[in-house]
Amino acid sequence: MTIYYLPLLGSRDYIHGTTIFNLILRELQPGFPVQLRFNSLIRGALKIDAITPEKSDGVVSFGRADRKISLGLYGIPSNEPTVRQPFDEDAITATTQIDGTIVSSEMTNDVSMIARFIVMYKALVQARFPDAKGKWLFTGISATAWPDDGRHLKLEFASAVGTRMVKSRAIVDGREVAQILFSLAT
Repeated sequence: MTIYYLPLLGSRDYIHGTTIFNLILRELQPGFPVQLRFNSLIRGALKIDAITPEKSDGVVSFGRADRKISLGLYGIPSNEPTVRQPFDEDAITATTQIDGTIVSSEMTNDVSMIARFIVMYKALVQARFPDAKGKWLFTGISATAWPDDGRHLKLEFASAVGTRMVKSRAIVDGREVAQILFSLAT
C-alpha cells in the first residue's frame, strides 16, 4: 500500500485525473497498454493498493513481465495541508483549434501532455454538445503508448453514448497513443 499526497489543480476540491495518470506513469512505470478508469472523484490523499471487495474510486491495469496487474485507487481522508498548483484552462483552450470533430494543439511545456489533452477534450465536448447540462469529467484512458515528448497533438471524436459518455482518440505526431473517455456528471 502506498499513499500519495497530491496537489489540487486550480480551484478543484478533488485530485485531477491527469495528476493521477502522471503519477502512475512516473511511480509504477507500467508496461503498455495501460488502462485507467475512475468511478468517482478522489479527495484527500490517494492510496494505491490491491483491489479489495470495497468499491474503489478507480482502477489501473497494466502489463508487467507477462502478467496483468490491477490496482485500486482509493481516496482517503487526510489532515495534510492542501497544496494547490495553478491550472489555467482558458489559456490552454486559447491555443487549441477546433475543426468539427477534431481538436488540435501544439505541445508546450506549461502543462503535461495528458493535461493538455484533457483541456482539448473539454473544448471538443462543449463544442459538439453545447446544450448538455452538467460537468464533463475525465473518466478513463486506455493508452497503448505514452511518449515523453511530442509536438503536434490531435484529439479525434470517436463515439458517444448520447451525451453521457464520449470516447476520442489521442494522437501525438500522427500516431494514436490512447483512447480517452469523458462522462457528463449531472
